[in-house]
Amino acid sequence: MNSIEWTFQLRFIVALALGFLIGLERESNKSKYKVLILGGIRTFPIISMVGFGCAWLFQLGVTSMLPLGLLSLCALASISYFSKIQADHWRVTSEVSALLTFVVGALALLVDIWAAMALGIINTMLLSEKAGLESLVEKLDRSEF
Repeated sequence: MNSIEWTFQLRFIVALALGFLIGLERESNKSKYKVLILGGIRTFPIISMVGFGCAWLFQLGVTSMLPLGLLSLCALASISYFSKIQADHWRVTSEVSALLTFVVGALALLVDIWAAMALGIINTMLLSEKAGLESLVEKLDRSEF
């Protein structure tokens, strides 16, 4: 069986696709719940590409770009969250997901591609299964914990 050679270009496509997948899920929640959400179908792929770009610069020797990129996104996520608080929306899921999407984009270049894929897919599954997970918790008895 031939193994795939994970070139720079293929890793970039994976990072972009994972960001698109997460953004697609967030975009579907915008229309479903009518609440403020940090980003959607365009924002999350861009966040993933920023993570990938920062990781690329990190590999080229500009080691400060990876932490600076993450700190910049933390600042944007904080602004988004405080805006939501003022509108009485106390959810932080989209902001945390945006940070994880940055990390997924960076990991797509820096480590084994399967780690980035796993994080991106699990992130999307957890975001999309909110109602199912909440109903599961409601059904559990205290003794079952």
